[in-house]
Amino acid sequence: MQANQVMTTNVVTITPDKDLTYAARLMREHHVGFLVVTNQAHHGHPVGIITDRDIVIEVVAVGIDPSTIKTADVMSTKVMIAVENEDILSITSKMRSMGIRRAPVISTWGKLVGVITFDDLLSLANSLLNDMTGSIINQIAIEKRLRGHS
Repeated sequence: MQANQVMTTNVVTITPDKDLTYAARLMREHHVGFLVVTNQAHHGHPVGIITDRDIVIEVVAVGIDPSTIKTADVMSTKVMIAVENEDILSITSKMRSMGIRRAPVISTWGKLVGVITFDDLLSLANSLLNDMTGSIINQIAIEKRLRGHS
């Protein structure tokens, strides 16, 4: 299975020059806890991620006015970027080793096309486990019917 089969395509983005009040407003309006920071000069290529936690821990908790700080000043720039045709197991392994829970997904030509999160991967795993459980239950029921057990 590939990233483009699991990823979320509704990605909320921000540019590095926007202030953190604007970033927080975007998160609230779109009900998300992170934004992908993109460089418009490079056709929307991801250059970072900013989370609600980044804003709270790095700015609000230390008493800095978020409207005076730019996204570029707080965003994480060490971002794992997945490619849309990349294998899910490879992506999961990289995310685990880097200790991250989300990764922007780009097309083969470098444009942001989605984001993959551990929530997406957990949903996939849950679906697979349900299918496997159903298969086992059906196998037992079929075997009982074939052997004449009720």
